[in-house]
Amino acid sequence: MPTFWDSSIRFDLLMSDTIGDLKMDRLSEKLKAAGAVVGRQTAKIEARADALIAREAEIEARTDKAFSPHEAVLDDAGRGLDDLERKLALLSNDPLDGSGSSPAVGQAATFLPIVREG
Repeated sequence: MPTFWDSSIRFDLLMSDTIGDLKMDRLSEKLKAAGAVVGRQTAKIEARADALIAREAEIEARTDKAFSPHEAVLDDAGRGLDDLERKLALLSNDPLDGSGSSPAVGQAATFLPIVREG
């Protein structure tokens, strides 16, 4: 016949298992909750990024509208640079020398006599 102490030990073991299960359940729930934090925070960050991306078209339209009066100035500057590039190309390519090279420094250039007919 079990004694009081035997029953008490069984009760303690039963309670110990139950408390251990409760602790494990609580820990499991906390781990699940912690894992969900990552998903929620990632979604918030993506939502903020999406909001910024969505504003791009609006900002681009406002920028185009605000900057349009200055386009003529930029076009003129672009044409000026194009003209400068053409002039630099002419300077770097000696049109009288078929080889495209100039005489070295200190070397005399060869001149051909000009013959006039008539």
